[in-house]
Amino acid sequence: MANAQSESKNVPKEWQTLAEQTGYHKTWNYDETIAYSQKLDRASDKIVYRSFGKSGQGRDLPLLIASDDGTFTPEAARKKGKAIIFIQAGIHAGEIDGKDAGLALLRDAVITKTRPELLKDVVILYVPIYSVDGHENSNPYMRINQNGPDEMVRGFLVGNPVRLALQPERARGASHRSDQQTVFRSTARLKGLRAYSPVQAGSCLVLARKSATPRRKSALP
Repeated sequence: MANAQSESKNVPKEWQTLAEQTGYHKTWNYDETIAYSQKLDRASDKIVYRSFGKSGQGRDLPLLIASDDGTFTPEAARKKGKAIIFIQAGIHAGEIDGKDAGLALLRDAVITKTRPELLKDVVILYVPIYSVDGHENSNPYMRINQNGPDEMVRGFLVGNPVRLALQPERARGASHRSDQQTVFRSTARLKGLRAYSPVQAGSCLVLARKSATPRRKSALP
């Protein structure tokens, strides 16, 4: 992941995403993401920031529209025969790498101009965070099988035997290293799960929860 944005080292620091600044270990919160999106709008006449609605908790749903010639409306796009590309990131709160990648991509198209061809004959509609309320509800206990960002796993690493078993390569400096196999099996039993070895822990936590009621047979072949 660290090499995903190959020209990041040549991007001025004020235009680097938090992901790039931290070696893809961290990500911005909602307010920081909106601030960067609006910064793109102010800095370039090829991008406009808009809200396309409100979330259940009252947050703006952010939308960036990018065009190389100021084509920012459906009518103008149709008149000029431009293709409209819709990119939606942050659909699930914890799967957030698309947010950072999309912001970096638009920056490269209109700020550093290392990828200006991305806007040739198209209008890009980019939603950096779709699930804005879920994004702000994320925490280190949500996705124990996921490799980053820190806001969603690093805090769960330290002192957590299940996390240590799942990601031993990221557990340097962890404060507690008891018998991972034993503790994991105990944790699995407490959760009503079959006892799998640590290398199978992901499947155990996702697939092996015992159901209180039998599944109904499907009528489909």
